[in-house]
Amino acid sequence: MTDIKVTIRNFGYGISDELVLSPFEYHYLLASRSSLWEAYSALDEEDKVNLKEYDKALLDRAEEYHDYLQPIFIWNKSAEPITQWWWHLDKVLSGQLKVDVDNNQIEYDRQVYIIN
Repeated sequence: MTDIKVTIRNFGYGISDELVLSPFEYHYLLASRSSLWEAYSALDEEDKVNLKEYDKALLDRAEEYHDYLQPIFIWNKSAEPITQWWWHLDKVLSGQLKVDVDNNQIEYDRQVYIIN
């Protein structure tokens, strides 16, 4: 199994599991999602489908992740690009940032961005 496939699998496990680990572990999980974002062009179709499903799961649990990470992460001070929406769950929850995983795009500040 390639490193990318392992990272995708681990991301999926982490997103799907109960939040029982340290918030630092879940912060690392979001960092691993960023590494997948950077390597997106190297993903095969199966990887992309799996990643979309895991992204949807993260969106479904956005409030839970936001609250769990809040003691260690200041959401509104995130320096990550808006296209890495998982670092901006505060904006997702407020409706400022709309994420459309199926169409690989987000809408923020009246602009549409391709996310992968």
